[in-house]
Amino acid sequence: MMFKQFEWRILVRVLLLFITLSIASFLLVKELYVYLLIAAPVIIYQLIDFYRFHKKAHDELNQFVESIHYRDFSRNFDVKHAPVEIQPLRQGFNEINTTFKVISKEKETQYQYLQKYWSWLTLAYCLMKKKAEP
Repeated sequence: MMFKQFEWRILVRVLLLFITLSIASFLLVKELYVYLLIAAPVIIYQLIDFYRFHKKAHDELNQFVESIHYRDFSRNFDVKHAPVEIQPLRQGFNEINTTFKVISKEKETQYQYLQKYWSWLTLAYCLMKKKAEP
């Protein structure tokens, strides 16, 4: 659900860029170069904004993948102070990190229990072996 908003933002930006480029191509075909000079900065701004938007998302994804790779589940992505377009992404990363953290704790607890049981079994085996000896 949270990534739907992210997808809509991408769709709106692509549509706006498409409309702006369509208008610029129309102006170019009609040889209205004065208006084309006005549209050029708008196109450049939209391209730069689109690039920055994707760069932010890509950087966030890289940080998340790196934290998963190194099993650093203590990493928490700040949602409140993030740009609006990145907030759903960070929220999702935090939820995934929390889930991994819970799973990791459960596995560690299970491992500790198994170690304790193994030591008890080893001790019981040694005692039984000692009793069985004459």
